Amino acid sequence: MIQDDEELAIVQRQLALVKSVIESWRTKLLPHNPKNFAIYAEGALDEAEKLNAEIDEYVQRRNAIVPEATTPQAAPGQQPTKVP
Repeated sequence: MIQDDEELAIVQRQLALVKSVIESWRTKLLPHNPKNFAIYAEGALDEAEKLNAEIDEYVQRRNAIVPEATTPQAAPGQQPTKVP
């Protein structure tokens, strides 16, 4: 499970590498031997799906933490400004 933005960056790089490998196999293997491509790519596609799920889960957790809205202090006799 991703714990912070540094780990997020690492997992994003891992995902990019996995996608690069899959694309390489797609261009080199698929045209000549679709069966071998399917065999080779199966594990990599599963890994890419797993990494995507980890990234999505972390981003959802991070976005669920809403920072406290800070409002400027109203001058005496004025209404405070609402933050949307």
